[in-house]
Amino acid sequence: MRARATVGECTRALEAVWPRHAIGLHASAGIYEETLSSDARWKAACEQVDELTSTLGRKPRVMITKLGQDGHDRGAQAVAAALIDAGFEVVSNEFFISPAEVARRALANEVDMIGVSSLAGAHVELTSQLMRELRARHAAIPVVLGGNVQAESAGVLKALGVAEFFLPGTRMHEIVLRLVRLVAC
Repeated sequence: MRARATVGECTRALEAVWPRHAIGLHASAGIYEETLSSDARWKAACEQVDELTSTLGRKPRVMITKLGQDGHDRGAQAVAAALIDAGFEVVSNEFFISPAEVARRALANEVDMIGVSSLAGAHVELTSQLMRELRARHAAIPVVLGGNVQAESAGVLKALGVAEFFLPGTRMHEIVLRLVRLVAC
């Protein structure tokens, strides 16, 4: 820095010697299954996942990811845990991942959809980039977005092809049902 190196130049020099620290999304199974075992709406949603699993011949596979510098993971972890308990296979990424890398990994993991969790406010730019990356790879993978999304942003992203939006407070059984419908199409 004293020699007027940029942060990027310093980062590249450090990464040449040491690997970048990666923080992953981690979801625990069994939380929702136990807590909601007597909830009729949850049971019905899980039955829909079972039917979809029978149709597909495997569990529906969803990638849960954060884009860019968004480090808030509580919502993503909660949704991932609920999806696992409902019968989905969940593929997750580490934080601070680029849209290009998400697209590459989505194809490599043969996911049925990508769920982007966003609280950082850059969701229009980053999700737009993800949509472009998927189109460039000729990947018809639906993208859904969860988090704090303003109406103007939702309109822009809907026009770009984002299939669903899940705002804070959306019930887990509703998320499960909407994702099942999306994969079944």
